[in-house]
Amino acid sequence: MRRFGIRMAIVACPLVLWEQGCDQPTEAPPPPRFNHVARAEGFTIPFDVTGRPMTVTLTVVRKNHPFNWVLEVVHPEERKLPPEPNDDSFFDTFVTPGYQTQLGPYPQGALFQIAAIGCNPDVPAAPGGFTCFNARLNFSQSGLRYTVGAELNDDQSAFDDLVFTLELTPVETDTLVVEFTPTRREVTPVVAGCFNAQQHWAGRCIYTHGVLSDSIPVARTDTIGLRVRAFFSPSGVPAPGASVRIVAAPTDPIGAHQHFVNRPTGTFFLLDDRSLVDSSTAGVQGQLRLTLAGQADTVVIYRTTGVAGIEQLFAQVSLGGQTKVGQDSVAVRIRSLTSMTEGSSVHLIGSDDFHPSSVRYSGTARMVSALRALADSLQVMADSFAALPPALRPAGRFPRVLGLNDMSLPWGGLFDLGGSWHHPHKAHRMGRSADIDVRRGTDDDNLALAVFNIWQRLGGQVVNEREALNHVHLEF
Repeated sequence: MRRFGIRMAIVACPLVLWEQGCDQPTEAPPPPRFNHVARAEGFTIPFDVTGRPMTVTLTVVRKNHPFNWVLEVVHPEERKLPPEPNDDSFFDTFVTPGYQTQLGPYPQGALFQIAAIGCNPDVPAAPGGFTCFNARLNFSQSGLRYTVGAELNDDQSAFDDLVFTLELTPVETDTLVVEFTPTRREVTPVVAGCFNAQQHWAGRCIYTHGVLSDSIPVARTDTIGLRVRAFFSPSGVPAPGASVRIVAAPTDPIGAHQHFVNRPTGTFFLLDDRSLVDSSTAGVQGQLRLTLAGQADTVVIYRTTGVAGIEQLFAQVSLGGQTKVGQDSVAVRIRSLTSMTEGSSVHLIGSDDFHPSSVRYSGTARMVSALRALADSLQVMADSFAALPPALRPAGRFPRVLGLNDMSLPWGGLFDLGGSWHHPHKAHRMGRSADIDVRRGTDDDNLALAVFNIWQRLGGQVVNEREALNHVHLEF
């Protein structure tokens, strides 16, 4: 805070009331008792009325005293109004009516303090400058508008030597914002023959003498781009240096998998500068930590689990004491699969502890229609065989109702066995596969022959898994 010393120069006549000249009688009344303190006590406003930072618009309304006037902000900063052009002298410029300036913004809870100083242009102080006095201040308030009056004379109470207003305006502070946007919100599950969701491995199966011996990796189509952008609002200024933590949380809204232990999560990859990635999370499934640089705008690649469901995605961004979270999701599914229901010619027999019977029998509309046609044809054949004399009936088992073991899950995708999260049942992902109850051994040979002939006439393909898995696998 600036202090003012009063240095009076010797003049030809005594200091009298400002409206009197040097030719007035020496008997003039004594001059006003100015409040010429050495420091500016000022007028104080506490900024606690809105809970937000404030700007102050100062406007000089009128001047009724011929002294030159200076306004000095004392707190929360020291600032002379109007400012000096070159800061060489504190009293080279003065406020006049109509002068306006904006101050701040000042933080919530700050004390704003201002002082008014009148400088006598007729009484210089050596060396140079003026003799100045601190004015008493009074004010009236209307909402966030203060009208302040200055009074130099201790014997008067008009407070109209200088009048100025202080208009307080709450400031909207910049808030950290995170944009977290996927390039698409739905992908199809992995359809590669060999797929291990836990290891994120997808490949083409290689068999040697009918036994799986190896696999060749294939391109994954179940990936998405995730744009991560951090900035401040309303200014729009980017937020470089922000720390980002991205996590994935797969969910199963349809209850297709009733096993949760070791359920896999997706994997994140950063295409930009990899040095920005926290090495402790590089290649770790389900999370990624990085620091935003430049324009705080980057793209992260996310490879889904390959297991049908909804994968929730979260991006937590922190900078400057602020933390914001962006959220989105990606659906992994095959649309428009139809549920197969039991009927007079079809019996649903599949069951285990990991996939309830209510979710095991979905397929494309063509697959469901073909299975019903197969079951109806087999039932007609069974009825015709039953009408024959026993000696003419085909040998072996020929049931009237087709036992249907497994098809696909309602959203397709991995239909694992034993809660393994990998590729047994590798074909049951697209709704075009089914296992039916045609067993190993000679007792089902005639049934198998009938199934092969009817299914091929319908346009499907048969995979004979009777010996290995005790059923016949159908594709359509």
